[in-house]
Amino acid sequence: MKIFILLLSFLLAQQMLGQNIDFKKIQYNGLNFYSTKNQIIQKLGRAKKIYNPNYECGFLSDEEQNDKYLTLDYGKIKFTGNSKEKYLLEMIDFKDETVVVFYGKIKLNYQSTDAQLSKIFGMKIKANGSRLIPSNNGDDGVRIELKKGKLTKIEYWSPC
Repeated sequence: MKIFILLLSFLLAQQMLGQNIDFKKIQYNGLNFYSTKNQIIQKLGRAKKIYNPNYECGFLSDEEQNDKYLTLDYGKIKFTGNSKEKYLLEMIDFKDETVVVFYGKIKLNYQSTDAQLSKIFGMKIKANGSRLIPSNNGDDGVRIELKKGKLTKIEYWSPC
């Protein structure tokens, strides 16, 4: 009986702490969170802009990672990475009402609410502001932004 209570307490504590984000579940227009440059160009065409983001620190910093990173900027969507590590879906702007991202089978768009996101991620998401959701695999994660209770942006985040 003590083991059952201990196990139940552990499971409840995990629920209260919230969930982490699983990058493998994120998909945009048939592209995974991590995609090759060729896959991105095949699906989305040529980027509006291609540039080095010049981050001072973090997992996408040339200096800190001792490698070169490029951003493929499509306006409402940005992928950043390189040929060694693939490109990650760095920014999704939901102000463009045509943008739809899937988290597993769950559709996220400009109509996604704070209540829906709170349920998906198992943590309180405020109607206005941002919230960091850590990843399953490490120190990075995503920052989600809401305005008036609606999803406006998802951005990749890594520590400095």
